[in-house]
Amino acid sequence: MLIVISGLIGAGKTTLCKSLKGKHFFEPVENNPFLENYYKEPEKYAFKMQMYLLLKRFEAMQAADWANLAGEDVIVDRSIYEDFQFALVQQQSGYMTDKEFEIYDKMTIRDEEAKYIVKAVIGDLM
Repeated sequence: MLIVISGLIGAGKTTLCKSLKGKHFFEPVENNPFLENYYKEPEKYAFKMQMYLLLKRFEAMQAADWANLAGEDVIVDRSIYEDFQFALVQQQSGYMTDKEFEIYDKMTIRDEEAKYIVKAVIGDLM
């Protein structure tokens, strides 16, 4: 079984995730080389941070999918499927330029169920 926990910042996703049994994949907050600078200068770092998070979320979902295929129960704290909404908010808030958003958008595919995956992926991670 693969469970993805989604929600707003501070909603308790990580707490819920930790309370469930299984292999955990947490949102890539620690060791994020852009996070601190993003909070200081979002216009300068939004695109870089969003691309970093897209990559990390892709890696986490890929690893979660492999663990799930191996028979493990998997719990994911935020997934790549939410990433586009964050990028869109960055662009709408003026933190990401239209050109940066266009580049980000070209890196993703949205299928009929509004799932978001990196174009390098073949097949559906779910």
